[in-house]
Amino acid sequence: MVGKYRKEVGNYLKSIRKNKNITAKSLGANLQYSQSHISGIENGSKKIPPFFIPAYLNYVSDSNEEYNYYADQIAKITEGNFEVEKRQIRKDIKDILNSISKPARMKEFYNNDYNNEKTVTIFSENINDLNFHLEDNLNSKFYKTIELSDYDRKNISKILDIYFINKEELLESIRYDYAGDSLDILALQDKIEEIQNVFKKD
Repeated sequence: MVGKYRKEVGNYLKSIRKNKNITAKSLGANLQYSQSHISGIENGSKKIPPFFIPAYLNYVSDSNEEYNYYADQIAKITEGNFEVEKRQIRKDIKDILNSISKPARMKEFYNNDYNNEKTVTIFSENINDLNFHLEDNLNSKFYKTIELSDYDRKNISKILDIYFINKEELLESIRYDYAGDSLDILALQDKIEEIQNVFKKD
């Protein structure tokens, strides 16, 4: 149950509604609640019925992905004590085929032979996985002719972990900022250039 987190959850729901320019009156009419009752839930003064949050998110969400994002955030806010059942998302056939072929692509090594024709070697190991090479202690590893020590490998692995964690957090932030809107690539590029201009080296 939402319980002690109802104020935090209410504030979060309110922030979504405000960002979408949806009035409490129109939301209440759709959910069959009075405007004052909606405001009471959002401000944490009224209890949140279990069925209220899915109905709320259903009204403010424009896609299954957006709905599921809000559901994830509410689970985080309540520290896992309240979870909204997520919507199923039908994957594009290309994504499905890509996920099926991924294990194979990790083992396939392509090269050009002496006739400049493309050849492939299938390895039993995940030869294309950087993690495999960083953990492989049987063979020497190099970076631009520099031989890597065990210490180098461990540090490179940590750096890559940090990179992908930061990437995930950045993508989550962008998805939240543009939730409900189509991502304007030109506007995003303007933001990137603005930051680059501030931090560019002299």
